[in-house]
Amino acid sequence: MGSLAEERPLAARLAEVLKALAHPVRLRIVAILCEREESVIGLAERLDLKQAIVSQQLRILRMSRLVSATRQEGFSRYALAEPRLRDLVTCLEGCHREEPAVPVRNRGAEGAKARGAESAKSLGAEGAKTTK
Repeated sequence: MGSLAEERPLAARLAEVLKALAHPVRLRIVAILCEREESVIGLAERLDLKQAIVSQQLRILRMSRLVSATRQEGFSRYALAEPRLRDLVTCLEGCHREEPAVPVRNRGAEGAKARGAESAKSLGAEGAKTTK
């Protein structure tokens, strides 16, 4: 396997993995499955969500080949299909901040305000020089 920076197919595949995990419920499901196999009922109880919602999110994780299902005693049991997800979850937990990051959709406006304030300061100082 080559460098992520150099290999477009690898980057595309990893972006798909991140898309599959880019939902709070799916991320929590994967975190639970890092601990042990679980049924839909067990996941729904731990997540305090309806089984239908958990099943929808599990379908996406299965389609992305991150989670697998086996039948036991008439129930599906879910497990990680990619064991290295444990490392990713541990890494993500280490990235936790007390203050939430600014959502992407708000960065533009807040960044523009900050840039505008910085520009106004620099223009004030430079403008005073050029207008004299």
